[in-house]
Amino acid sequence: MSREGYRQLCAKYHCATGLRHDTKQLSGRIRTLKQMYGFIKDMHTDSGLGRDDQGWPTASKDWWDTKTKGCPEFKKLKWGPPEYFDLLEHYFHDVAVDGSSAFVPGQEEDEALYEDEAQGYEEEEEELQGTENSPVSSSGHKIASSTSTRSTADSPIKKSKSPMLKVMKQYLHMSARQSAERNLFLKKLGSKQENAEAKLEDAIKKAQQLAKQAGLDESSPEFYAVSHICKDEALMKFFINMETSEGRVAFLRRYCKEKNLD
Repeated sequence: MSREGYRQLCAKYHCATGLRHDTKQLSGRIRTLKQMYGFIKDMHTDSGLGRDDQGWPTASKDWWDTKTKGCPEFKKLKWGPPEYFDLLEHYFHDVAVDGSSAFVPGQEEDEALYEDEAQGYEEEEEELQGTENSPVSSSGHKIASSTSTRSTADSPIKKSKSPMLKVMKQYLHMSARQSAERNLFLKKLGSKQENAEAKLEDAIKKAQQLAKQAGLDESSPEFYAVSHICKDEALMKFFINMETSEGRVAFLRRYCKEKNLD
């Protein structure tokens, strides 16, 4: 990118986000993103890696620790592509990842390299201040700006036909669909559990009410036995479905005798 390109990039970034980043910071970030794109391409061409259900490369923990040493941000790729992968594909799919931008496992980011790259841009900062407007010729008329210096940030993003981009989009779509299905399942499961708990509570209240209607005092052994039979769904249903109060009392007395609850 040219010096003018970096100047415009800094200005547009500040306008869009309200944050001020210098050319050193932005050039370093661009290099990291280029390395990330190259790393993703290498992952998909590595015959020694496995694939998950969506086709994303899988590897052991040792592989990730070794390959991402010096750039822990790349470890996030273990779980899938970044959400901005289509932008990486658009900007870097025709860019050769040379020695200056290739990611080497274990190599820390070279701050001095960023400084050298950005130094030339910062030295001409004052000169560029006067180039925001079109230059004026000796006749007093403005000279049209060259299209070569125009920022590409205003250009619309063209759709890429890269096979890898298609795979990434399919992966993201499938992951989003699976996430939605999982959330729906958990929601239904939670609702089902809530309904089951509500039904159990209603059944216990019904059993207590029937015991009182049969003339049992809450302090009696038979009434206490109701709490025991409610732990067994079959016994509780049997007790509730009995037709007479006398039958329920007799049932509870036999239960107390059998379980030594007297």
